[in-house]
Amino acid sequence: AKLFTPSPKIPLFTRFVSCQSVDRGGIIRKIPAKENAAMEITRAYVKNILPHRDPEGHKGTFGKVYCLCGAVGYTGAPVLAASAAVRSGSGLVFLGVPEDIWPIVAVKCDSAMPSPLPSQQGKLALAAEDAVRARIDGCDAVLIGCGMGRSEESDALTRRLIDMDKPLVLDADGINALSEHMDALSLRRGRTTVLTPHEGEFLRAGGDLSRGRERAAADFAAQYGVYLVLKGPGTVIAAPDGRRMVNSTGNCGMAKGGSGDVL
Repeated sequence: AKLFTPSPKIPLFTRFVSCQSVDRGGIIRKIPAKENAAMEITRAYVKNILPHRDPEGHKGTFGKVYCLCGAVGYTGAPVLAASAAVRSGSGLVFLGVPEDIWPIVAVKCDSAMPSPLPSQQGKLALAAEDAVRARIDGCDAVLIGCGMGRSEESDALTRRLIDMDKPLVLDADGINALSEHMDALSLRRGRTTVLTPHEGEFLRAGGDLSRGRERAAADFAAQYGVYLVLKGPGTVIAAPDGRRMVNSTGNCGMAKGGSGDVL
């Protein structure tokens, strides 16, 4: 089955709101330019800045990712998220899901490696914490939230894991779990944290869209010290230091369940 939606969002054209460029290592650095300068990024340009893969590398060379996702009724989201991590070049992808849905997810996964975790009423339980931390210790980056659903215990599990010393991406119900506990993000100061909400999730997390998406994303990123990816037409990416850009690619064909899990 094809994993990608029609005309996926790639940075063919990105409008930089602050003055910046990207070097071959993928690091954004400021350069002298006019504010609001537009910059066209072609496929060739994107290919040029992608990290070079070691031709003699092996699966352990290219990073290990852990995805904590899924709930009864949401078996597609964890598979799409983990498959996207595989397709984007991760060497090893581990997937933790509630034990209730593990047989379904295991059948759907080829390269990603799912494992069952303690659950309560079809959602992840606090009893999963030790097993999750043990797996996270051996990984390079972590994703939490795709298709997790919400319960008192699954929300609490997300908040308990916030203190991990790993780059962390929070999506969907991983963000919703913090909606009334945004102070928990103070534990992530100085660590790489990426939040990827759509507008509804952004508003639940306390975001303010009254001054427009770009300003809203920039203010939120600066306030909480995170990288904020505000999804939607013209996805806005804002860094904690005020840098922000707008992706103008993609189309309404992406407006379907699962697109956000892949992104």
